[in-house]
Amino acid sequence: MLKQFDFSSSNGSKIISKIKSLHDYLKVHLEYDTDAAGNRKPKDRRSWEAHNIVGGLLHRKCVCEGYSKSMKFLCDRIGLECWVVSGTGSGALEQGPHSWNIVNINGYYHHVDVTWDHQYAESSNIPNYGYLNLCDEEIAKDHTWNRRHYPVCPSDPYNYFRVNNSLIDTRAQLETFLYNCFQMEEEYIMFKVVRGSQLEREINGCLQDSVRRASGRCRHVSVGNYKYGGIPEQLTFFIQPEYRY
Repeated sequence: MLKQFDFSSSNGSKIISKIKSLHDYLKVHLEYDTDAAGNRKPKDRRSWEAHNIVGGLLHRKCVCEGYSKSMKFLCDRIGLECWVVSGTGSGALEQGPHSWNIVNINGYYHHVDVTWDHQYAESSNIPNYGYLNLCDEEIAKDHTWNRRHYPVCPSDPYNYFRVNNSLIDTRAQLETFLYNCFQMEEEYIMFKVVRGSQLEREINGCLQDSVRRASGRCRHVSVGNYKYGGIPEQLTFFIQPEYRY
């Protein structure tokens, strides 16, 4: 029998909130150090700092290892189990050595990559949760690591999009989701397409039409121009609408 999750009242809900708060804090306040990332001198002081919490939490400028070590340090401080993962990234942003985290949420391990959530966003203030609480299968689309050295993450009950009811698998569901968001005049709209669904095959060709149809259903507001983007490997998308009255 599958375990049922009560996100509203479980201890997991409190941990999710803490993990998201730490994720957002690092994403907003840290800057990726591109110069240190290209520095091949391991004994160079700036490079060393960028790979540690000195760069992340003191200078607020670091590389992925600094992000992940800062995340672990903050999790340790509030009593949350957190691992620093050393592996490789193979996405549009990075090809090569990479570092991220695994966190324990109510007994379930999930991957968190603050660095890539930061880098995929046009601005540090734009919410981006494509890499917040993923299972092994999902993050393996663009990350590799030695799984023998880290906890197994077989499922993602506390994935950001799952918890926020924004996993979408059909065009009809997408249109209804967008309509509800437009009615609430949400500034940023984020959703994830279910892998293997019909919508995965259609999303690149139907998003514009879905926005138009959802906007047309609204009575008191409509959407004019809008920005959109996402993380192709993770099938996550964001829309930033401009509302008209």
